[in-house]
Amino acid sequence: MSIELRGADYRFPGGGGVADVSFAVRSGEIVCLLGPNGSGKSTTLRLLLGLIRGGGDVLVEDRPAPGQPLGETLGSIVDDGGLDRAWTVRRYLQLIRVARRAPRSAVDETIVEHGLGDIAARRIGALSLGQTQRVAFAGALLGGPRTLVLDEPLNGVDAHAVPVMLDRIRRFADGGGSVLITSHHLAHLQRLVDRVVVLDAGRLVADAPIEEFLATSVMSHVLVECDEPVTLAEELRRAGAVEVTIRTATELVVRGVGRRVIGEAACRLRLVVTRLEEMTPTLEEVYLDLTAPANGGRP
Repeated sequence: MSIELRGADYRFPGGGGVADVSFAVRSGEIVCLLGPNGSGKSTTLRLLLGLIRGGGDVLVEDRPAPGQPLGETLGSIVDDGGLDRAWTVRRYLQLIRVARRAPRSAVDETIVEHGLGDIAARRIGALSLGQTQRVAFAGALLGGPRTLVLDEPLNGVDAHAVPVMLDRIRRFADGGGSVLITSHHLAHLQRLVDRVVVLDAGRLVADAPIEEFLATSVMSHVLVECDEPVTLAEELRRAGAVEVTIRTATELVVRGVGRRVIGEAACRLRLVVTRLEEMTPTLEEVYLDLTAPANGGRP
């Protein structure tokens, strides 16, 4: 595992933190870490980066995170990226190059690859938020780290630059890298990530491949139109459907079984099916439903 937490625990004196959090990020995988404000996302990232020490095991590249030279193997964006406002863009990238033991040419190559030539000599404090994020992202990738931890990397980034950043993240993972990312831009994450981890009130509440996370949600259902919905509904309940609702004289809403089970049931009964459509909710819809106060989430 490139990243692994086993029973990670950290409590602040005034409350908050994380308790018994366990999940992993494998090589070649992009995992999004989601949670409301105060859920423990930032604490988890700080544990991974060795910025704080807590209980349990927190491993990066199979070594304990606290105290290891993370700069050589792990690229990160945390909070505002940790960039000194007095540095120039080129100076910042030079410091990253030294930490990663990358060749001298890596700085110029990074400036060209990320389109930073027009701001390379400017101080970071004079940049816009979107420009600062682009610089932090370029620094995270400089020198070829094996793992990326990206906290809100898309904040303030121009709409035209977002697809470019997402493509670079995908290519990094496809090349064997591991990525843990947080973002409020869930529509972008849905098209990018392989796995979803959700924290709420400092505890793990979900950890699943994104397809499974969406498909097994109570919001996921199949819309069916057939000539005898009552007969089909009875058969589907026997086949394991969690919920079958007859909406009209020809329409059913089915939860708990997929299109294949429904089709096979209709075939056995020799029913005519004119519509069989999976209605999968978005990542944002499932996440908001999971963490809603009515479902046990933080108010």
